[in-house]
Amino acid sequence: MEPADGTPGELKVSRIASWDAEKDAFAVLKSPEQVAALAARLQMPETTLSLELERRSRLLESLLRDGPTEQEEIERAVAAYRGSA
Repeated sequence: MEPADGTPGELKVSRIASWDAEKDAFAVLKSPEQVAALAARLQMPETTLSLELERRSRLLESLLRDGPTEQEEIERAVAAYRGSA
């Protein structure tokens, strides 16, 4: 089996998330190594991945702040987000 980047050798597993039992939440992409591993897996530059994650965070924050409660409202917000990519 080859790593995701196509180089021959041993398969490398990189953890990009872990469970934080104290906070009862996932810890996701908390180190530069984790960001690099996901960017490599997605075959995109780390800066592009970081920008997209920030963009998605802003969408989720706006949904929480603005409080759409109907399925149609949420679908429209997500469609608008996808159309602005």
